[in-house]
This record gives sequence, C-alpha cells and structure tokens, in this order.
Amino acid sequence: MTPRVVRYFRTSMPQPAAAPPATSTLSPGHVVGARFEVEHAVRDDTLGSLLRAKDQKTKRAIALRILSPVLFAKPEAIEALRNELKTAAALMHKNVCSTFGTGVEKSGARFVATEWLEGPSLADLVASKTGVGAARSFAESAAIVGQVAEALAAIHQKGAVHGAVRPAVVWPAPKVKLAEIGVTAAVLKAGGAAAFGASEAGY
Repeated sequence: MTPRVVRYFRTSMPQPAAAPPATSTLSPGHVVGARFEVEHAVRDDTLGSLLRAKDQKTKRAIALRILSPVLFAKPEAIEALRNELKTAAALMHKNVCSTFGTGVEKSGARFVATEWLEGPSLADLVASKTGVGAARSFAESAAIVGQVAEALAAIHQKGAVHGAVRPAVVWPAPKVKLAEIGVTAAVLKAGGAAAFGASEAGY
C-alpha cells in the first residue's frame, strides 16, 4: 500500500525514549512517502532520527525527520503536529527553514520533510571556536540574533511559536536560517516540556 503523504503549500519549492528505528530500517536507497530517497543517516536525538534524502521529483536535497513514536503516540499529539506543520509550511521567509510536508511511512513511522541546510549549525560553530579559544565578533553575533528575531517575528505573525530556539536549530551560513519549525511546538502543546525529558539540554 502506498504510504499517505500530507502535502501542504510548497512541496515543489527551489529523549524520553529512544528514536524510532530509522537508521536501521531506512537504509540508503529506501524511498519514503513514495518520493524521498534516503541518502544517509545524520543523527538521532530526542525528536527521533534525522536523515538526508533526495526529493525524486525536484532532485533537491531534503532533511527527512523520522519522528519518535513515543512523542506522537496520542491522537491529540498527532493533531497538534498536523496543525503546527500546516502553519510551518505556509511560512515563506528568508530566515525560516522551509517545511514541505508530513506523512506516515508504510512501516508506521511518521515523518516530516523540510529544506536541507548545508554546513554546521551555530552550536557546532560555537563548540569548535570555544575549543580553540576563539570567539565570534559582536557584529557577527548581533547579525545572527537579528535574523533569528526576524524569523521568530514571521512565525509569530502566523499565530505560532517555535518553542525551543537554541544554537542547535540555527544555521548561520550561507544565510541565517531557523530550523525545526512546528515539530517542537507540537510536542510542547501535546505533552509539555516534560515530554522531552531532562536529558535534552536547551529545551
């Protein structure tokens, strides 16, 4: 049976628990949602597993988030996720990571497809500069904070919130982008901050 994919407005645009079995069952070449071909696993975290995939229609790189089934086990959590991602998909802003759609894999795993962001996150850059005793300039830091604020303003204008802004979801180059729109807010709506567990620093 072909898995159902919920597409929103721009699908063709230029740990309380362990993550779901993404890296073990979704190997390179596996096609998710009859469209997204897995290239490789990136990491596992509280929200689930993150994969890099290729959109077979547009040929562009896609960030494919396989969500933890524990976080979205209840109907109210799934409904919150759909509503938040619908809002996220409607956002068109230069500093917001684009959301393309969500669906359910034939294995039952729930996934979200978003824009792939190249390069290290702000958290990675801060860690690497801290390690060598270097620091970002005031002007550079102010520019990043200002553009993150612009992204948040765009989100708030849609009546939504991010819910977990931190260096790990900010990509500073080549253009500042705020990622993880919708998913975290859905978790917070459905289960509150305790849903993430105490192990996830920054939430």
